[in-house]
Amino acid sequence: MLYRCRVCGYEFDERTEKKEFAELEACPKCGASKISFQESGGTPWHKGQSDIPDKVIGIYHNQYYRGACKLCYRHFIQGMVEAYNKCYAVAREIYGDNIEFKHYTDFGQYSSESLDRPHFHLLVEAIEKGELDVVMCFRLNNITTDEKLLVDFYKYVRGKGLDFITESHGLDAMKYIDLFIKKQEEKNK
Repeated sequence: MLYRCRVCGYEFDERTEKKEFAELEACPKCGASKISFQESGGTPWHKGQSDIPDKVIGIYHNQYYRGACKLCYRHFIQGMVEAYNKCYAVAREIYGDNIEFKHYTDFGQYSSESLDRPHFHLLVEAIEKGELDVVMCFRLNNITTDEKLLVDFYKYVRGKGLDFITESHGLDAMKYIDLFIKKQEEKNK
């Protein structure tokens, strides 16, 4: 049986690992608890008929976690899993079922006012390599709380020809950010 970590995308295959999923305590890649895994029944990531996805969506999530009790850790992970599930639902509503999700999650003490985070750099690397069609986040503040950095990143993504969507606004996120940029430019004239 194949299981996928919904936080980082790591796949645990009982056949190749030669151990049962029940023996796994946490994700070997990101450390997320076992509850963050989803059974995929040995089928590939997509639900469509084609082996080639219509869209490859890079979902980015930054979760500040400064270390606390196990209950708090579990709460943070459950929140991230719920956010990813909502993102999946919105993306499928927009693009259909034949899509692939790639996860880029920074979990730890990373400032939301900076973009200097390991998995954010991996997201940019994937964009540069042409591996993504869409960049998605749960909320804009998952990218950054710094407006200038957010606008610069958005312009970069759009300049590469990718869609930029959020769970809360779907494709309309681009319309709202474009409107914000236009108003800022008019204000600065």
